[in-house]
Amino acid sequence: MKTDLGSRIVRAWAIVPAAVNEREAAEDLLHTGSAPRDLLADKGFSGRAFAASQAARGTAVLVPPDKKQRAAMPSALLKVIAQWRNRIETTFSEITDRMELARHGATSFWGLLTRTAATIAAHTLLRVCLTET
Repeated sequence: MKTDLGSRIVRAWAIVPAAVNEREAAEDLLHTGSAPRDLLADKGFSGRAFAASQAARGTAVLVPPDKKQRAAMPSALLKVIAQWRNRIETTFSEITDRMELARHGATSFWGLLTRTAATIAAHTLLRVCLTET
């Protein structure tokens, strides 16, 4: 899922099977619209090759630090990273738990796709309304 950190509006999303490399889907999502200046991704996206491919587009990739890296980082930077990660996790929680996408009840891929699209559209409408008020 590609979202804005500020408004938390979903800009692009994809559904991939568990056995598929998420980086390939992420590359496609990141090529929709203009390249972001910064990308906050989860630990599954750490690695020099992915960071280099994004840097070539002008995007800096930030992944949560591991234990060794955290020990060497200033606490102020750790706090900022935690706040950003919290925004992402809140968005996922709103979509999966509060809007009940985790209990979608779909019996086919097309049913899952339809329910996912409807839930993300409702979340987007909610975020837009909250942003404008």
